[in-house]
Amino acid sequence: MNYAPASDQSTCRDEAIASYAFLRILTSDFAVGDD
Repeated sequence: MNYAPASDQSTCRDEAIASYAFLRILTSDFAVGDD
């Protein structure tokens, strides 16, 4: 399975967005829990 460089960059970006959103959810959950 060969992926084009553009496709690879898109995948990396999507993963970064997903991880960033996941961290935001975790931090917001902790903030709510602290309150």
